[in-house]
Amino acid sequence: MATHNGITELTKEFLDGTFKKLTMQYTNEGTLQVSILYIDENDYYFDYDMEIDSSNESSKFLSHKCKTQLFKLDLERMLGFENAVSKFFQASM
Repeated sequence: MATHNGITELTKEFLDGTFKKLTMQYTNEGTLQVSILYIDENDYYFDYDMEIDSSNESSKFLSHKCKTQLFKLDLERMLGFENAVSKFFQASM
């Protein structure tokens, strides 16, 4: 539950959104793929995907997008958010 609380705070602070879902998967030893689903004040859903490499304490941007039945938008990378999420998970790896 502490993981969700931390990600909830980071999502609100950096993306001005409400955290909904966290998916984590190790792609190989030391590399964690993180997908964060959040919504904005207009109830649009967004996905932010990144990889965190514990061996060199870096993160790799994969995607940031909004998909609805009517459109799909690719959004900009939010480096401050990535750094905060990376530090958050590095502390627990």
